[in-house]
Amino acid sequence: MRLKDKVALITGAASGIGKEIAEAYAAEGAKVCIADLKLDAGQAAADGIVKAGGTAMAVEMDVTDEAAVNAGVAAMVDAYGALMGVGFANRWTYYIGADGTILKIDKQTKPATAGKDLTRTMEELGFPKI
Repeated sequence: MRLKDKVALITGAASGIGKEIAEAYAAEGAKVCIADLKLDAGQAAADGIVKAGGTAMAVEMDVTDEAAVNAGVAAMVDAYGALMGVGFANRWTYYIGADGTILKIDKQTKPATAGKDLTRTMEELGFPKI
């Protein structure tokens, strides 16, 4: 299990690609926090992960609302402890340190370069490679 005991927050994870990523992380041993606008759907996705033997929780989160992001990250850190250093992209890209603090917010995320930009910025902020 490559992510055993790591903690991951995944946005838009109540359905689609986000849900598949959450399921894959959980299958690799991560404790997963599903963040979504739709808490009921997020909880259903988390329940599915738990039923399959993983560890998951859900939080309601609008990633364009910094206060909502802070509240969701705080709930996850309270439940699971420190987050593995991570960047996540949706409408905005948040870079969150292991202690749950937001290190940087990029409000200019462009779909065509999001992956490359995410990787470069994570390297600049000193995130470990997994």
